[in-house]
Amino acid sequence: MRLTLKFAIENPQLPRDYRRTFISFIKKSFEMSSSELFEKYYTKGSTVAKPYSFAVLLPKPKFIGKQVELSSNTLTVIFSTGDSLVGLSAYNAFMAMVKKQHPLPDSNYMALQRVLPKREKIVHSNQALINFISPLLIREHTRTSDYYYSIAHDSFAEKWSINVKHQLDLLVGSDVLVGNCSLQPVKV
Repeated sequence: MRLTLKFAIENPQLPRDYRRTFISFIKKSFEMSSSELFEKYYTKGSTVAKPYSFAVLLPKPKFIGKQVELSSNTLTVIFSTGDSLVGLSAYNAFMAMVKKQHPLPDSNYMALQRVLPKREKIVHSNQALINFISPLLIREHTRTSDYYYSIAHDSFAEKWSINVKHQLDLLVGSDVLVGNCSLQPVKV
């Protein structure tokens, strides 16, 4: 399930680490509307992997110091999940946040204006051309640090395969053979 979230922002700027802003918004949405999801994914010490991702589409961003200046007072977030229960709960949680102010640094705020479900494209082939909205990085997380693998890294394919298998295990709930699954960059 994919949802398009349309936001209005009072002053067209965000902190450079803007992803935290949207994690905070998702967390607050779940806390206010879906205590079950909030408890499962955000209680202190929770190690449950979150079965969703999001991408932020910034309108003509300019990265200046610790700020991102935007060309418009609107921005879009694409929220994606393969879990229909999480998707439905997220949809309801986001709908409950429409028109409510979410605080940002420097007395700024944003407010969700619309939540639009996106039609899923069904793939009828063993190949698909995928257009990424955000860069594809594989994170290797340890207790003391995180290491990020870009597509240019020698170990990227191996780490990507491990990550895909892990995500499929989470979605399907059993061992899934990734087999000959591969990723071939077209325009990076």
